Amino acid sequence: LSNESVTITPVLVWSSSAVAVGRERGEPAAKRSKTDGEAAEEHGAANPAGWEGLPVSNYVCQLPDIPGKFLPQKAASLGVPRGPLYGKLQKGESVEAANGKTVHPADVMEPSTPGPTVMIIDCPTVDHIQGLVSGMGDWSKNQDKRQKVAVVVHLTSRDVLRAPQYVEFIRSFPDPTQHMLISESMTEKTPIMKKSAMLHAKLSYLDPEAFQALHHGLGNEQEDLAGAPTVDFPGNCRTGTNMLKYVLRPVAKRGFLDEECNQQEIDQAAIVRDLLASKPGVEQTAGKIHAFVTPAPSTSIPSIVTSKEGADVSFTFLGTGAAIPSKYRNVTGILLRNGDSSILMDCGESSLGQLYKRFGQQETEKILKSLRFVWISHIHADHHMGLASIIGARSRVLGNDCEPLLIIGPRPLRKMLKLYSALEPMRFSYVEASATEVRPDNGAGNGAVNGAGNDAEPSGPAAGPETPDEQAQVSALLDGAKASMGIKRLESVRVEHCSHAFALVLESSDFDHGASQGWKIVFSGDTRPCTQLTAAAENATVLIHEATFEDTMVDEAMEKRHSTTGEAIAAGRTSNSYMTFLTHFSQRYPKIPVIDDSFSGRVAVAFDLMTVRLCDLPRVPLITPGVKLLFDEEEERERVGKNANKAHSE
Repeated sequence: LSNESVTITPVLVWSSSAVAVGRERGEPAAKRSKTDGEAAEEHGAANPAGWEGLPVSNYVCQLPDIPGKFLPQKAASLGVPRGPLYGKLQKGESVEAANGKTVHPADVMEPSTPGPTVMIIDCPTVDHIQGLVSGMGDWSKNQDKRQKVAVVVHLTSRDVLRAPQYVEFIRSFPDPTQHMLISESMTEKTPIMKKSAMLHAKLSYLDPEAFQALHHGLGNEQEDLAGAPTVDFPGNCRTGTNMLKYVLRPVAKRGFLDEECNQQEIDQAAIVRDLLASKPGVEQTAGKIHAFVTPAPSTSIPSIVTSKEGADVSFTFLGTGAAIPSKYRNVTGILLRNGDSSILMDCGESSLGQLYKRFGQQETEKILKSLRFVWISHIHADHHMGLASIIGARSRVLGNDCEPLLIIGPRPLRKMLKLYSALEPMRFSYVEASATEVRPDNGAGNGAVNGAGNDAEPSGPAAGPETPDEQAQVSALLDGAKASMGIKRLESVRVEHCSHAFALVLESSDFDHGASQGWKIVFSGDTRPCTQLTAAAENATVLIHEATFEDTMVDEAMEKRHSTTGEAIAAGRTSNSYMTFLTHFSQRYPKIPVIDDSFSGRVAVAFDLMTVRLCDLPRVPLITPGVKLLFDEEEERERVGKNANKAHSE
């Protein structure tokens, strides 16, 4: 990429092991890259060997030189008249003076200031260091080029940073060059989205069980560069922090700018004090929630809710907004946990980041290891853009030869994952959602498998060869997923939104509505109200239903094939669901949707990073009155009212 503003040069870096393999094959790096890329596309996953067999892109960004100051007196002395010729000289063009002599820009301008160079270094493993030094050596050793390097941004792990050969690579640059060291293991405890964290702190006061303390930063937050005594980093190295900037121009201000860095942690106690001072009624509402006692078993309450098993099943909302992330609501994603097993229902962008924020690094890695499958409702980006990150993170935790993660989703998503897997090692098997759809001629709820014969696709040779009977392979994948998750019914139901749009029905192995045993959870995905969904959700323990628009916007809801809050509540009532959670709110409602009297004892509003166990269900509706007190609804609606008529792509 090159234009008048910047020239960006990619530099491919191979690991030492990949270079050795290539030498054994007698293949140049370019051919290895082409061959591995073709293999990735063919098998639906990148090289099974992982990063060791793939090149890593690094980038050198060069800004143009800054022209020197034009000297009009010098131009006049050489016979150049004032006017357009001055402009040509400043643009770098030579001109003819009045005396017939040719005047060059260098004759009438001060020397140019060399344009700065920024290097983006991605070194994922120690095995890549040798290739990095070789590939980037021209910029670190060439006297003319290295003098132009203003800052080097290092995207790598702490292990790589501590490697002596990497420290030597850093030292190969001249002292004026500054280094920004960015590693997920060195992230800080201060939140990036402070307003969102403050909102969560207020909700946590209402219900500390549903809104547990968040985790900001990964790894050992107490350990920074100074905590690595075995490494003597140069003084021109700095650990990256949230909102840290580096000024390239003007030259006089070149350097790090941290005035916008947020270094303050959230003070929960101070936030609660301010909340109670401004809204004293919140304390009484919170007291009712804290004092709530789970009711005794009865015919009106599913037995799982009042039993100890109800504490083993939980769901966490990773995002509850529509279309695009906002300050307070991420896009759709739901984590369902049953004991030591878990699944994801939709996986919008930053779902992985939300997991880390809610559970911390150790628990998130445990969740990734326990992940049995990911179910995607439809192809719209706000429901699956976080999927590649989840698959990649799981492979890093379990190893590149781990069991492929089962993905169940719409047909178009398969192609997208294939293309992405050529860029990053990914281990997955794919089953189209239509293979879990129950047709009328098969009977409802029998788990029959339908769909085309090619609905299963392992991610590469390591996942096992394709069998002659691919339909049997689909059945085996689904049966294994259900058994590992403790469910007997995994059914996708076509809904009214877009092509290949589905809702999901899950029933535990012991579910029996007649005997009020087990649990049934239904997720609507995106949809208009439809009879097939309410029929499938009959007697559900939990119905999670989209509620994109308020009731006054039914025309827009119909146009964009979404539901209003009233329609979602009606679906829960018609299906006789024990509890209905509303989610997927338009971002025109940044904190809360419009709440009216229809939000009764069996309706709850979902919030980002809210965790609910089945045994918590009777308590959750008590949060709604507290939410109404927390936020002045009229003030909130007035603030966002200016944007109410803007076009949205929900």
